[in-house]
Amino acid sequence: SEMRRQGFIPPGAVFINGNSGDFITGGHIPRSLHVPTDSDAVRKESLEQIVTLQIDKHFSLWDDLNTSQNRDAIARQLRKMIEELKVDDGAVLPSHAIYEALECQGRQSKFVISGQRVYEFFGYKWRLPLWDNDFLDFWETVPLALKENQTLYRTMLKEENYGGVWDDTEIKTYVSPRWIAPIRGLAKALCAPLGRKRWREFDKRVFAYWTNILSTYAIEPYRRLLFGRQGFRNAISLRCESYLLEKGRQTNGAPFPSTPDVSRF
Repeated sequence: SEMRRQGFIPPGAVFINGNSGDFITGGHIPRSLHVPTDSDAVRKESLEQIVTLQIDKHFSLWDDLNTSQNRDAIARQLRKMIEELKVDDGAVLPSHAIYEALECQGRQSKFVISGQRVYEFFGYKWRLPLWDNDFLDFWETVPLALKENQTLYRTMLKEENYGGVWDDTEIKTYVSPRWIAPIRGLAKALCAPLGRKRWREFDKRVFAYWTNILSTYAIEPYRRLLFGRQGFRNAISLRCESYLLEKGRQTNGAPFPSTPDVSRF
């Protein structure tokens, strides 16, 4: 929006980005699935492990909604999706492939790729070369050993070094903006006796609004992070709740008896 306002983007521009090089090349395969099941055959225990991993990663945005009842309902839907997965030659899918298939149908298509629609909102077009069918077909054939930790993809990028962007320059990390670093450092020291988990929660609620590099928390009012509902996992949790409230729905999906008061946010 700001780039368009300042005239940096010409009419008819086409946006091309790297979605979703990490997922497609194996970057989202959980470490616990890096070891293939016996003969790549998926056992019952393996399927339940996949379901649990999916729920923990993608369906646990609020602590108070992460209940046995909700997890069971989600698990039933995930098992149904697994049952509907088909392979042309009738082969049994390995565990990591099932996990990737569920994420492709769920998070990638409905959340990540849908983000491209923002370009359409401003009247531009977009392309995703890494979702080209030939590219996807290739990565379907890559063995797990070359997909874990994106081994093949990372090796190719560094060896080919397109544009000369890969070198041995040491990357220095620091807290940004600079002014918040000493305040955050003092708070971290004071929280140390309470343990790492408590510090992470405090850091997320108090400092993430300012320090998150993509400013994902800043899309919500700062007072909501400080004084709002407890137990959110990340900025997506807040955005999902705001969306539901805007549509007159509660966080469990049920409609409100009357129009909710969202002014507190």
